[in-house]
Amino acid sequence: MININLLLESKNMTRYALAKKSGISYSTIRDICTYKTALSKCSAETVYKIAKALDVTMEELVAPFSNSKRDFGNFRSNVSHSLKNKGDIDFMIALLESDDIRTYWNNDLAFESLYLLSALDYLSRKHNIQKCTNYNDIRCHKFEKLIFPTGILLKDSLFPEQNLKQKSIDECIPEFLEHGIIERSLYEAV
Repeated sequence: MININLLLESKNMTRYALAKKSGISYSTIRDICTYKTALSKCSAETVYKIAKALDVTMEELVAPFSNSKRDFGNFRSNVSHSLKNKGDIDFMIALLESDDIRTYWNNDLAFESLYLLSALDYLSRKHNIQKCTNYNDIRCHKFEKLIFPTGILLKDSLFPEQNLKQKSIDECIPEFLEHGIIERSLYEAV
């Protein structure tokens, strides 16, 4: 799944630059990036132009709004790149200002919401900052079945004797494990 704001950041591209490169008006790009206009409601031509300008497929761009299986690895990678570019504290501030945790949750995108909430809670603990209480209603949710990174699942199927799934659980960041997500490092998700 691709978050357009994280993708812009990972490509060091502004909304204005995207508008210019895609040929889509700045006001439309702004509305899409602020969730005022749903990308899924845009014309195929608009989605195509934005996807082409961002060098992604149309499917990747609209994946958050489709019922098909999404690529969580891409989402994790975008979060990791954003964190590396901004640093822990600025990432936390941007995450709280954007309210992406709530937006994803309200759009039935539980993985994305819980992943970002886990990241926020982990960084809060890491920097000895009190947890934000805005998301307490979301914080109590957990996936019934653990969600592993695709790479771990693949390696575990190739080398079952190494018990990589259990090692990943043992090394998991506690804030992620609380929600049933296996994540060992926010800084190395690719």
